[in-house]
Amino acid sequence: MTGPLTLEGLFAEHLDFVLRSLLRLGVSARDVEDAAQQVLWVAHQGLAQIDPARPRAWLWGVARRVASDHRALARHRVELDGGASQDRQISPENVLEQLSARELVHRALDELPLERREVLILYEMEGMTLAEIAELSSAPLQTVAGRLRKARLEFADAVTKLEGGSR
Repeated sequence: MTGPLTLEGLFAEHLDFVLRSLLRLGVSARDVEDAAQQVLWVAHQGLAQIDPARPRAWLWGVARRVASDHRALARHRVELDGGASQDRQISPENVLEQLSARELVHRALDELPLERREVLILYEMEGMTLAEIAELSSAPLQTVAGRLRKARLEFADAVTKLEGGSR
C-alpha cells in the first residue's frame, strides 16, 4: 500500500487474505463473514498500530485471535441437526465424491495443532519465508523450521486418514 494507511484501503487489498486465513484457522464457512467483520472492527480500533509495511502480519495476528474465539464458541453451539453432520462417517469409497479439495484441505488442517497449522498456512499457502514467520510468531527460526517439518508430516497423515487410507 502506498500513502497513509486507511481502513478502506487495508481491506480492499487484504480482505481475501483475511477470509482465507480465517477459513484455514478453523472458522466455518457459515461464520467467516462475521469473523471477518470482527477483524475489520479490531483494525478500525487499532489502525494507528498497524505497520504500513507489514499489514498482513498484523491482520494475521487479529485473525488468529478471532478464529480462536470462534472455534471456542463453536464447541458450545448446539446445531439444529443435533450434530448429525459432524457424526456422519465418510467411507473411503465416497470421500472424494463428498469432499471438494478445499474441504479436504480444511479438514486436514483442523487435525494439526494450532502452532504447526499456522506455520504450514503461512509458509505453504501464503508464501511467507521462515524468517518472516519466526518474526511474526516470536519463535526461533529453528523452532519454526521444526514446526513446518512436523506440520507437513501431520498434514499428509491427516489427508491420508480423511481419504480413508493408511500411511
